[in-house]
Amino acid sequence: AFELPFTVKDRARVITASGGVVIANEAWNPGALLRDADAAMYQAKSKGRNRIQIFDAKMQQILLAKVEIANDLRHSEQRGELYLMYQPVYNIDGVTLKSVEALLRWNHPQRGLISPVDFIPVAEDTGMIIPIGVWVLNEALSQMRKWLDEFPGLSDFGIAVNLSTRQLAMPQLAALISAAMTHHRIGADRLTIELTESSLMADLDDSLKVLRELRDLGCKIAIDDFGTGYSSMAYLRDLPATCLKIDRSFVSQILRSERDKRIVAAMVNIANELDMQTVAEGVE
Repeated sequence: AFELPFTVKDRARVITASGGVVIANEAWNPGALLRDADAAMYQAKSKGRNRIQIFDAKMQQILLAKVEIANDLRHSEQRGELYLMYQPVYNIDGVTLKSVEALLRWNHPQRGLISPVDFIPVAEDTGMIIPIGVWVLNEALSQMRKWLDEFPGLSDFGIAVNLSTRQLAMPQLAALISAAMTHHRIGADRLTIELTESSLMADLDDSLKVLRELRDLGCKIAIDDFGTGYSSMAYLRDLPATCLKIDRSFVSQILRSERDKRIVAAMVNIANELDMQTVAEGVE
């Protein structure tokens, strides 16, 4: 039925639909039925949309795991379970430490270390990434202040913080970051904001507006996991980015794959032509 076109103002239109299906049994109740159908529908969307997904036991396990993570994550920061690790970024000579990237980690009291792959998407879906992101920013800048006080010779040294799609859509994001830098006495030229291609493309017009505000503050902008998302020349032209981070899936193959080697070389050339820095992920 959805494949059939319909007419609006003398023009043929077609709508696609994503559906979630639950096969009810004797134990079902209306609330659980709607919840599980909703989960199946989102699974259909994540698999490319315009399809039907039937809810099954595996999906139920995934859903319950997400609910448990969301419940435990809600108070993790107040309980001191969240912390940051700092991944170094070295110059190509392998000697000069240029900057660090702040990476969020969660040490659960019962389950131990939980992978960011498991809890970051839940934090984004529930909106908890907003307060957690504010904590990450301030924690990273606080650590940066300690390093600068302890090592005054760190003249050309910066720190990078990741932003998600939800954070990028926050009202007054630039003002919040500016206030944090002022509070911790960190110059904007030391702070790099990292975003993935997919987060940028969620709403490109609004993203451009926010990123220009951040560039006006003096912050640097890095595009993370470059090559795995849209990789559009159009957005490279328009974005006020200062750095391309080439995804490790390309970097790890350059000694074995001539094709990957040429792709990485092309990315580096593009960055050079646009006066952008290049970071190779996965060289460790």
